Formats: sequence, structure tokens, C-alpha cells
Amino acid sequence: SAAIQAVAEGNHSSSSNATRLEFMTGSSEAATQKLQITSDGRGLSQFTAKCWVNFNGEDTVAIRDSHNVSSLTDSTTGQYFVNFTNAMANDDYSYVVGATKDGGFRYYADGLNVPTTSAFGIHTGTPQVDDSLDVEYIFGIVFGD
Repeated sequence: SAAIQAVAEGNHSSSSNATRLEFMTGSSEAATQKLQITSDGRGLSQFTAKCWVNFNGEDTVAIRDSHNVSSLTDSTTGQYFVNFTNAMANDDYSYVVGATKDGGFRYYADGLNVPTTSAFGIHTGTPQVDDSLDVEYIFGIVFGD
């Protein structure tokens, strides 16, 4: 069994008609929602990224491109927080981060603090010594609820 349905995201009027699509599938049970596409174009499911970001962590910190990221917080040297546009349902999600610089030199990037429903942290530095360093290319991706 399967179904696709359009669901209003609020009260419809002549100036507001936000609608999401829900895709439902089942095997030997009633079909349940597996994917939702919201009126703003976000795809929501357990197999789609809830957030991703590519940003410049040197000098003037700036987002190059992203999905579901409202802003960045440059906390201190090599420490950033990625703030979600739409909050996560809980803080039990998974995220992966990476960092590099011109010429392909690799830096380490790891989690900073415990993630929250509104943000996750990234720490960057050099693997040779235990220090923090602002890095030119920083990436992060989030999966979860």
C-alpha cells in the first residue's frame, strides 16, 4: 500500500496556501509517512539531511551555501556554532564535520560541546599539535529528527 497526499500547513486564504506533500509506503501494514516535502522545499525524512553547511571560517566568517542554517556564531579561534533555521526535534541527532584549506592541507574538525535542538558546534585545528585554528573551508551535515 502507498499514498501521496497534500496537506495544508495552515489556514488557506487568497494570500496564503502553504501546502506540504506526504509520501507514504507500507509493506504488510498500513502505509505510513516516509518522506515529507514542505512548502519551502525542504525534504524531511530519516534518510535526508536535516542540515548541511559549507562556510569560510577565516577572517570574516561567512556561509558559502547551506540548508536549514540561519546563522553562524564565531565563538573564538577555531570554534563555531551552526544555528538551525528549523530546530531539531531532539538533541539525539548525528552530525559529521570536516575542514580543509587552499592546497588541500587537511585540518581536523570535531564536535564542540553537546549538540542542542537549535545548534551544533565545530572545533577546527591542526592535527600535528593540539591547538585551535581558523580554517578556510569548513563543512557540516546533520541527520536525525
